[in-house]
Amino acid sequence: MKLKLLRVLYLSGVRFNKLPQRFGSLIHLRFLCIKDCGVKELPSSICDLPFLRTLDLRDDITNEGDCALPNALWKLKQLRHLYLNRKYHAVGGEKLTLHGLDKLETLEGIACEHMEISDLYKLKNLRYLYHAKVNGNESISKMINYIEAAKDLRVHLSSDAGFVLLKKLLMNCNIYELSIHASSALCGKLPKQASHLCPSLQSLTLSGCEIGDDPMEALERLPNLRILKLGMLSFVGKNMVCHASGFPQLRHLFIDNMPALENWTVEGGSMPHLSTLTIWDCNKLLSWITSRAKESST
Repeated sequence: MKLKLLRVLYLSGVRFNKLPQRFGSLIHLRFLCIKDCGVKELPSSICDLPFLRTLDLRDDITNEGDCALPNALWKLKQLRHLYLNRKYHAVGGEKLTLHGLDKLETLEGIACEHMEISDLYKLKNLRYLYHAKVNGNESISKMINYIEAAKDLRVHLSSDAGFVLLKKLLMNCNIYELSIHASSALCGKLPKQASHLCPSLQSLTLSGCEIGDDPMEALERLPNLRILKLGMLSFVGKNMVCHASGFPQLRHLFIDNMPALENWTVEGGSMPHLSTLTIWDCNKLLSWITSRAKESST
């Protein structure tokens, strides 16, 4: 190929099915983005790019099926950031091997049925694990064990058993940021043992967990939580209470799409550092707030 000295190639939304096999001749390439291009196959020569630091294969728009990956991405020794198409498979039907990526910091879009969770232990510099899909008791158990062993990790997980993950990970001591999307959740209760709740957790995002009991009783005990996002159907009950000593470090609170929520009591002294409050699509709650405001003005 021409452009032998090319270092950055950013293609977004440019439609093509695959890259040419001689693509590996661009040996100076540092950054490659083919996001939303509908690529269905990567050439094996892409693994011969010695200085590649960012590889972005995400496809959130076309969503036209699997992307076939050469099972030699581990050869990209300088790779720092890997964003996978969430529908991918390794050529040959094997599980994707990543254990040689010693400098990898960001990994997005893995599905545990297509890779070995044990490989994550070997990614010593991994700090961001985003959009990891984990289903099945064995995979969930392995992922929880890995996260418990990790340090300073930001995690975004999707699972059919998201509530089970949430309960167990809230007892973890090493997570800095956690996001859980549950696609088939069960109503339940969160742990309330204050001394055992994750002391390092600073950001928590939940959606689809369908928590039945008031989640605030547990979440307000997280000592260093600064950002809390309660997304679509994270809570399906009618009443929430934030107690006087709850959320001592919370700065930002987002409440979204809780159609059943009717009453929210915030006691004096709760959330003393709150600077941002966003409420969206909670019609019964907003009606209650409006009625309380009218009562106070009369």
